[in-house]
Amino acid sequence: MLCLNVQCSDQFNQHTFGQILVGMTILGSWACFTDFNKVNLSVLSVIATQLSQLHKSIQRKDDKINLLGFDIPLSDSVGVFVTMKLESQYQMPLELKLFFRPVSMICPDMGFIAYIMLSAEGFENPKTMS
Repeated sequence: MLCLNVQCSDQFNQHTFGQILVGMTILGSWACFTDFNKVNLSVLSVIATQLSQLHKSIQRKDDKINLLGFDIPLSDSVGVFVTMKLESQYQMPLELKLFFRPVSMICPDMGFIAYIMLSAEGFENPKTMS
């Protein structure tokens, strides 16, 4: 399966997103749009419409979808993901929030993980060993 990583910027527009979406739907690939909070708010409403159209077509199990004026074959394995910086004051518009589930990433506590693994293996002093 093809996975794309697309770096977003304030120059990112709805036509660019549409072209990437067309390629994804034909190939059945996944894409992660990194720094999605950099996309201008005026562009996001069009992107929301495109994603809504894709989502409804997949739910209906359509064979084709009309994107950018073209009828293209639709693969049901398409996946769209976004990343955003937490420190930004950016709020994703409601029509886009419907398509994405928030997930927080943190650094793992390797000492605690080692403690759990050593405890599970039956070591007598896992705390000191970890």
